[in-house]
Amino acid sequence: QSVGDFLGRHANQNTRVNQTSAMNNVAMFLTKKGVKHTLNITVAHIAEYRDHVKRPGSPYAATTRALHLVITAAWLKWCIDRGSLTMAKHEDIKRLLKRDKLASDAIVILQPKELRQLLASCIEHDKNESVKVAPLVLTTLLTGCRFGEAAGLTWAEIDVEDKSIKLDSARTKTKTHRTIKLTETPSVPALFAALGLSGRKGKVFKHITRSAAESARKRLANYDAPPGWTWHTLRRTCGSLCVNAAIYGKASPFRTAKRLGHSLVVAERSYLGTITGLPKNCE
Repeated sequence: QSVGDFLGRHANQNTRVNQTSAMNNVAMFLTKKGVKHTLNITVAHIAEYRDHVKRPGSPYAATTRALHLVITAAWLKWCIDRGSLTMAKHEDIKRLLKRDKLASDAIVILQPKELRQLLASCIEHDKNESVKVAPLVLTTLLTGCRFGEAAGLTWAEIDVEDKSIKLDSARTKTKTHRTIKLTETPSVPALFAALGLSGRKGKVFKHITRSAAESARKRLANYDAPPGWTWHTLRRTCGSLCVNAAIYGKASPFRTAKRLGHSLVVAERSYLGTITGLPKNCE
């Protein structure tokens, strides 16, 4: 019941799905230890679970193990705050489930040649397949939206006069309203104008679910798309283009962070220097 309530507090379905594996893992471990209620969880149980997750023979990658412990820590603290876990304190959780420092590899960015290759493959794909993916790829790439934000985009969120997309707090991961200006990317308003010829009601991409988009993404390999790209790759590529082409001048890292809806630290740490040799303002 505790696990279900913890997961249920997330309004975003993707967040619930992403955390379910970690919660099932800890619930299964505690059940095998004879724990039937959160009130029975002890500091020793928490330490045992940490050692279980971090064991050398674990089938999970290091990043997944770390994520499982972070989610478990959040759940245990949530239980403490609600009085359903009394045999451990916040200090115990912080000490026992301290996040390990992991190696930080460079993020995957599509270089200009790969971008041209991807867009060309999308065009060929859409000529031959029923699911038209090119408009969603272009929108995600040029706006920097997360997949859910782009795929769930509605006509009501597009301000034609202001040339912007306005996402309210319920539609963003950070629960903060965000405005994405489209003056820097004239291809997007032009795309929306074309898509709107059949009506401007409801969702912009009406027939594209997460499953359909993922199937199309994998199918693009048959049309010579660059390997290894994901929807998140498009978002990161957008950030890299904005920062490295100095789209916003000296304020590019800051305004790029605002556009994508994350911190300035992420923009400076992850995007600077990832793409070189770009013409000024990506002209």
